[in-house]
Amino acid sequence: MNHQEMALELCDGFTPHDLIALGQLNQDALDAQSAARQALLDHVNAMWDKAKADGHAPADDPRFSAVAGLRDLAAELLSNSYNVNGH
Repeated sequence: MNHQEMALELCDGFTPHDLIALGQLNQDALDAQSAARQALLDHVNAMWDKAKADGHAPADDPRFSAVAGLRDLAAELLSNSYNVNGH
């Protein structure tokens, strides 16, 4: 199993717990979670974009499998906060 597959498995197991925990937050805390999760996704996407700008094909290069996995995980975390926040 590569990093991306592991991240997807992690998302499957973690998301139900995350949604419960997020649902218990007040609006300010939920907004802070969304902002932090967006910042993480932006950071990881910047790495991905830099790799592409440097001439790599990160989607096809196993050296970027951990970045791909973290992109999926960060996107899932952000999606969870948006789902709870009603976006």
